Amino acid sequence: MPIHKILLNDEVGPVSIKKAKPGDYCTYHFSVMFEPGAECNLFMLLAKTSQSTIWHKLVERNETDNDGEITMEIGKIKVGTKMDYRFGVYAIDALQNVRIIITNSTSKESRQVKPDDPGEGMTIKKGDSWAQEITAYEMF
Repeated sequence: MPIHKILLNDEVGPVSIKKAKPGDYCTYHFSVMFEPGAECNLFMLLAKTSQSTIWHKLVERNETDNDGEITMEIGKIKVGTKMDYRFGVYAIDALQNVRIIITNSTSKESRQVKPDDPGEGMTIKKGDSWAQEITAYEMF
């Protein structure tokens, strides 16, 4: 699966063009954002609808980068669908201001999912991992 640059690309950026309505099918992306220069590795990304019991593996191999963004396409999902995600980030170098962002690429709207406070980012020590589950996240 190819890596896309969503938030670091001025042409695509998170500026909303049109508002997505409930029932619309939109393309979504999952991003790990961090301070550029440090090596970050996305080693796990799983997704499923909240009603399902089957997880879909969205990362086929470890994705590593140092430009401040690792973005993977989630797919086309109906606005309002509740989704569950499992992700894992490994700090090859110490990472500052790590944030998990979901972008509706159709409307070009981005929202921070983790940490819960949009003004905060995680710090991950070199050699440590951050693995977490996001449950019943409503697609926008």
